[in-house]
Amino acid sequence: DSVNEIKSGALYNCNSLTTITLPFVGETKDGISNTHFGCVFGASNYSYNYDYVPSSLKTVIITGGTSIDSFAFYNCSSIEKLDLRSLEYYVPDYAFYECKSVKEIKIYSGVEKIGRNAFVGVGVEKLSLPSALRIVEEDAFRGCISLNEVNFGSNLVQIKDRAFQYCENLLSVNLPDSLE
Repeated sequence: DSVNEIKSGALYNCNSLTTITLPFVGETKDGISNTHFGCVFGASNYSYNYDYVPSSLKTVIITGGTSIDSFAFYNCSSIEKLDLRSLEYYVPDYAFYECKSVKEIKIYSGVEKIGRNAFVGVGVEKLSLPSALRIVEEDAFRGCISLNEVNFGSNLVQIKDRAFQYCENLLSVNLPDSLE
């Protein structure tokens, strides 16, 4: 957790890596430069995550920092487990877009909003969302075809357009009384 900077490409060609625990996402703890996950593997921007993040990498644990940027894990299609224990307040737009292999997501209990297209195409089957969650933006979980169960916390106020569009295997949704 004392690490403040991980230079771009520091883990380049670590093609056997299966698990990684990082204190933040991107190049610097302050989140100023190269704020996408693939940066530490050499990706120059988020659109290259797929080419640089090793396909062997299955588990990602982020222990520090309080936020991630939009497109942070964009198209990191081999990751199966995400532990975002330090993420506070907001899952940004497109953060996990097309992370198709993700089967397990742990989201910090303080997250109040899930952004547009945040989890499009994610392979998770069951979601238990934190009680602090108040807003689910447009298309947040669109195309999560493996998703079959969603449990919302007690403070959800809004689910916006197409939030669960094309979630064709969704069998159970638990909606709280707070929903407006």
